[in-house]
Amino acid sequence: MKRIICLFVAVITITAAASAQQKGEKYLGGSLGVATTTSIANSTSATSFGLSLAPEFGYFVADKFRISASVGYGLETANRTDPVTHTITVMPELAYYVRLADNFYYTPSFHFGFACGIAGKTEMTNSFAMPGFGVGLSLGAFEFRPTRKFGVSFSLLSLEYVFTSYKGDYLKYNHNGISFRLGGSSTIGLRYYF
Repeated sequence: MKRIICLFVAVITITAAASAQQKGEKYLGGSLGVATTTSIANSTSATSFGLSLAPEFGYFVADKFRISASVGYGLETANRTDPVTHTITVMPELAYYVRLADNFYYTPSFHFGFACGIAGKTEMTNSFAMPGFGVGLSLGAFEFRPTRKFGVSFSLLSLEYVFTSYKGDYLKYNHNGISFRLGGSSTIGLRYYF
């Protein structure tokens, strides 16, 4: 009798885990991100604030393996004298789902993206464009699915490489950067599965 009960529980568990991210499953959703950064150089500190919103579509190409794409809008400001920078991003992503507990998944992902932005007037230039790209790993990404149709995703830890190019009336500047983000650039998202 014990074996039958254990087998029954194992079958139910495997079926529930597989049904949560089966091949062919799709979702529509979006994410909201908030970022704050403080940097200190030569006894001077500067704080920047960013906000992003990105609608997203995802598709499971295999059990537990998802591809998705988002188109996002973001704004960032460093202080009252600097202009607000507006960006549009396109970001494909590949993720793998690891079940940690009932309806709770670890979802590490690889993403890459392209961005273009415009800032307002500064002392050096009237405006500048920021074409750029980036690649990254979201190592602290998770998803909770309270029901079969809805999911809540959040990311707390990412490692990224970003290249941006600034151009304006009197300015041309390329920037390469590697960033390690923990907590300061968190995102939360909602997903509807169908």
